[in-house]
Amino acid sequence: MDPFVEKLLGLLMLSLAMASVVAYGVIVTRLRRGQAIVPFEPRRIVPWAGAEILVVVFSTVFVHITVAGVVGSGTPAGPDRETQMSISLLILNSIAIVVSALLAAVIMHRLTGAGSHDFGFGWSRIGFDFRTAVGAFLAVVFPVYLIQLALVQLWPSEHPLVTFLQSDGTGLAMLLGSLTAVVVAPITEEFIFRGLIQGWLEAAEVRRANPSTAAREITIPQRQTPSEQSLNEFAEVVVSDHEPPGQNPYQSPAEGLPPVPPIECELDNGTGARGFLNAPRGLWPVLISSAIFAVVHYRHGPDPIPLFVLALVLGYLYQRTHRLWASIFVHCLLNGTSMLLLWLQI
Repeated sequence: MDPFVEKLLGLLMLSLAMASVVAYGVIVTRLRRGQAIVPFEPRRIVPWAGAEILVVVFSTVFVHITVAGVVGSGTPAGPDRETQMSISLLILNSIAIVVSALLAAVIMHRLTGAGSHDFGFGWSRIGFDFRTAVGAFLAVVFPVYLIQLALVQLWPSEHPLVTFLQSDGTGLAMLLGSLTAVVVAPITEEFIFRGLIQGWLEAAEVRRANPSTAAREITIPQRQTPSEQSLNEFAEVVVSDHEPPGQNPYQSPAEGLPPVPPIECELDNGTGARGFLNAPRGLWPVLISSAIFAVVHYRHGPDPIPLFVLALVLGYLYQRTHRLWASIFVHCLLNGTSMLLLWLQI
């Protein structure tokens, strides 16, 4: 490795370590003051259940199998077949990931009426989400890299994208790889693992604790909401139990019913809410979705272990805000840093 690049890498890692120390200092200060690391924001539970998740899983598998078949049959034979196939697979795999996520959103919308806020794409606090993401990234990046560095001494990492870029570090390959790792993967993976799966698990906990909730029709009023409205106004729901209306024969069944406050899914013990196995509500959804996220990377050598640690932080951010932006930004920043390190080493 070039001495200049080696010094640059050392400086970058030192900077990340110092930034992590500062981030943990802020966290400890907040905890000492009795404040939450990230304030909890009320929300309504997501409208989908396990059946819709299974439909999404099968559709995602179908899309990826179709793409693999197209790549294998459409690449001409020749001395450059392996490189061409790798680039084609990289392009089509990115397309497949995007198509899978869009298909999942369409399926959920058609089956449950879910909207952008249910999916975690509310824009009302985007600035707060970005600031939170920067702090979370600084807190998690150095521990994740330390775990990864320790593990690769015993068990070499085998991430297919990194392996391909190390063997074919052309400009086109690096550009496509960076686009996939820094933009495509964070958005789609956070939507699937945090938004759909963790959101479903959180809703399952609430429905289990409140069986009557599952029988209700929960909808968000169809109205234009100004961006400056409070978070609680975003989270207002109208519940219709299909009871007979009042004396007014023209009154809608939902009219006249008092708004029901959003069902909270607290992770900490502050409210005493309990979830699966009597654990604090929200804990098991974070753990399970993080474990699934790690397991799907099982072919990447030791990567599932540091990825599980990363996913815990991403799941916590989603659980506290019920928006995906903070976890997406953290994911983008971490993958972007990893790609920068790879660029410097190639």
